[in-house]
Amino acid sequence: MRPADGPVAEGYDDGVDVGPGDALDKIRITGRWEDDVALGRPHTVSRASAPENPDTGGAELTDGVVIPPTTYRTSTYVQGQVAYWAGDDPLVITVDLGAEQPVQAIRVTSHQPDLVYGHAGTIAAVAVAADGSSTQLGVIQHDDVFSPPGDHLDWGYWRSGDYADLPAEGRLAYGYWLVLDAPVPARELRLAVLPLAGHGVGLSEIQAFSSVVVSDWPDHDVDLGGGAVSVPQDDPRVPAAPTRLGVAPNPANPGTVISYDVPRATRVVMRVVDVRGRVVRTLVDGWRPAGAHRAFWDGRDGDGREAASGVYLAVCEGEGWRVVGAVTLVR
Repeated sequence: MRPADGPVAEGYDDGVDVGPGDALDKIRITGRWEDDVALGRPHTVSRASAPENPDTGGAELTDGVVIPPTTYRTSTYVQGQVAYWAGDDPLVITVDLGAEQPVQAIRVTSHQPDLVYGHAGTIAAVAVAADGSSTQLGVIQHDDVFSPPGDHLDWGYWRSGDYADLPAEGRLAYGYWLVLDAPVPARELRLAVLPLAGHGVGLSEIQAFSSVVVSDWPDHDVDLGGGAVSVPQDDPRVPAAPTRLGVAPNPANPGTVISYDVPRATRVVMRVVDVRGRVVRTLVDGWRPAGAHRAFWDGRDGDGREAASGVYLAVCEGEGWRVVGAVTLVR
């Protein structure tokens, strides 16, 4: 690119070559719209949407309309494409599939127009079969935006300084994938959505695909994505380790939010263990940038079964540190 005056700056859209690739084994996910078993199906949400752009008729999240990146929030350009929920309280979305259907992948598209409404922080997905049994499908984390697992090309203006203060480095619209090894039967889908702390949430579409194709994403020698600026390990401004986990509500009945701080970008693993040290559930396992994060435990084990009432420990570990918090579960 060529600045207004001065020499040509070699590089990418921000003029910076970040060096060798990020070593992430990225994949491509392809799903056909006709295989979306949630398309046109009714849904309910546990709390009312914001009146400035509501979930009209309980149908907006499954109408097949996905919002593109935009800073418009309430204009006619976005009405019918997205719905907002104010505040950062959790919400539960139940999608009625009409009959038992195979589900192999879920894609949730969210919208971040400004600092008021952001992408979902955590989405826990459960499939409920026709006989009433439930299967925990997995958890989608907000920070997956930094390592997209499927077809995703950023719009050039996400690097603009106009959006630098937004979460997710200014990515205004994003589709989060959750892919299963094999299809599971589902009569209903239940999504427990935890907004980012201090933000509402904007949701555009919930898709449930009966089948998808997963293939390798072509490897590259450079990382074209936005990365966190590293801080020297001896920088006194950065704490060496987090000091505590926040757990609220506690006691949990049946779920709770566990908040934690990451002093430096690192791989983070958070597990819920019982008092004998047995792992009940892994809530987080992946790279996280520096900053504040939250995870949601719905009181179930890794197989989707309700955990018994009692005291559990949330164990959060990063590079060179570990912090533990107690969680009391009450049924």
